[in-house]
Amino acid sequence: MIAALEVARALGADVQIIDDVVASHKQYLLAIEHMFAAIDRLDSVAASRIDSGEVDPTFDKMEAQVSQASDRYGAQASDKLQSLSSRPLKKASRSGQSVIHSAAVSGRVSGAGTG
Repeated sequence: MIAALEVARALGADVQIIDDVVASHKQYLLAIEHMFAAIDRLDSVAASRIDSGEVDPTFDKMEAQVSQASDRYGAQASDKLQSLSSRPLKKASRSGQSVIHSAAVSGRVSGAGTG
């Protein structure tokens, strides 16, 4: 996960979100380590308490950060797509149409003249 976040950072993703998720991930790994230390001591009561009191809340926080960012950026992408689809298309130039027509007539376009 960290490697994927670093790739996203290199591609210009929101650095604050990445930093927040990386920090949460570090907390999560520490909580997991704490829980497994209790398991290694055969202390299932402590392990269960750590799981519900440290591991789960840390994971939930990290999951919420990723989900909120996904929702926000998904909505932005949808809005941009909607604005693009509402723009009128530019008409092809007459010379461009002639090239396409000539290629189709001569059979150089895949599937042209079939069907």
